[in-house]
Amino acid sequence: GTASTPYGKATYWSDRYTKDTDQFDWYQRYAGIKSILAKYAKKKGAILDARPRVGCGNSRLGEDMVNDGYANVRCVDNCAVVVEQMSAKYGALGGLTFGRDDARTLESVADGSVDCVVDKGTLDAVLCGEDSREGSAQLLAAALRVLKKKGVLLIVSH
Repeated sequence: GTASTPYGKATYWSDRYTKDTDQFDWYQRYAGIKSILAKYAKKKGAILDARPRVGCGNSRLGEDMVNDGYANVRCVDNCAVVVEQMSAKYGALGGLTFGRDDARTLESVADGSVDCVVDKGTLDAVLCGEDSREGSAQLLAAALRVLKKKGVLLIVSH
């Protein structure tokens, strides 16, 4: 299908993060999903905050999780601008890393290496883009590929 919003376009996100550097959380802040994460995600486990195009963005989720005791949180985004901003801001915070990747492929993440994948608005953004049916199938397949055998995919959607 054709994109009805700019959220499916990589250029939208590069422009947005260049112009607006204020942090923003889609749908829920950490406090809103903390109890769900506590139930399903291990504090010592590998957590992946992976969202394509929208990506981890400049959300405080990773920072808040590490400050609450999660030891291994990796945030990925397909937008180099925001990955550089967040790496510079949180580079000294142990247990939190940022990288550039597309959640439809998660090429930088090994198979079966993640305890919990967090999607806060990713599926929604993919569904706003072109080839949404294929993109959403790729996103879910990539998440399932990187999850450990009893891993959890947490989707927060509108």
